Amino acid sequence: MKIEIDNLSKVFKDGTRALSNVNLEIENGMLGLLGPNASGKTTLIRILATLMKPTGGVVKIDDLDLRKNRAVIRAMTGYLPQKFSTFPRITTGEFLDYTARLAGLRDSRSRKKAVDEMLESLGLTEARKRNANELTPAMKRHLEIAQAVIGNPCILLVDEPTSGLSPEERIRFKNLLADRIGKIRIIIMSTHIKSDITSTCTKLVILDKGEVSYFGPPDILFEKGKGA
Repeated sequence: MKIEIDNLSKVFKDGTRALSNVNLEIENGMLGLLGPNASGKTTLIRILATLMKPTGGVVKIDDLDLRKNRAVIRAMTGYLPQKFSTFPRITTGEFLDYTARLAGLRDSRSRKKAVDEMLESLGLTEARKRNANELTPAMKRHLEIAQAVIGNPCILLVDEPTSGLSPEERIRFKNLLADRIGKIRIIIMSTHIKSDITSTCTKLVILDKGEVSYFGPPDILFEKGKGA
């Protein structure tokens, strides 16, 4: 699988230019997306998630054009936003079962197994029958992660995924992503935390004021930084 981004730009109605002539070719594996606030990271993620239309440029996922095949691309993509809306008034287990259905897990036995495994891997088993809106902030973040990952989408887009998590919870999350490589073919993780991407990402993109300032292996960039 390959994502090809050609001269992508986004200008908001107030004239703010969030992205300017972004060109990237993203292949299977995990990609880290770094940059300061207002660098364009979230805008790029939201465009790829089909939640925002670009002003110009072309995005293709294999033979699918983002402008023409939005519904198909949306169905094959998992998305974890930086901030999640409130959960419906259902239990943690019911919510995850619902999102598993949306992810295409129709067989009840397979879906139950996937839900059980996800609850266990993210430490939510004991919260299965608790109202999702009554979970602690960290547990809610775990549930948000679970809804994005369950069903093993072809593409996973995560925006500041470890926000509000402890160092131990960050490790658990990174291990979860590492275990999914192969099942989920492309993972793009936007973050401002260097340690989130150094041990897991094979490629790194740095955005600065909406432009790509670096695209390549993380180790080469960090070695250059040491020698500076």
